[in-house]
Amino acid sequence: MKTQNITIGSCYVSERKNLLREVVGETRIGGIHWRSYYLGSGTPTGDSAACSQTQMLKWADREATPEEVAKLDRTITAREQDFLSNVLSTALACASDEQLLAEVRRRGLLTAKE
Repeated sequence: MKTQNITIGSCYVSERKNLLREVVGETRIGGIHWRSYYLGSGTPTGDSAACSQTQMLKWADREATPEEVAKLDRTITAREQDFLSNVLSTALACASDEQLLAEVRRRGLLTAKE
């Protein structure tokens, strides 16, 4: 593939696999999170994972066309996102203040008192 920069929000195609991957986020170590769709129909495959930018460049044959991106059925992934938000809200409600503060400190973030 010609591009050397994988960007969040972009989509890439593997002609061999007849799949399209949408880059939806970045990992803490500089990798990317992606969701996979069938190229012809735009329906989600259910696959979602993370990889390095180099791995994505090797996987992809080209960037997706605007027409291919327009076909993507994101309604299922929106429902999945709602589900994940509910799971996260529940997990945060169950975590103690001490656990939350320990995670903030582990990430090197400052609290209002620090």
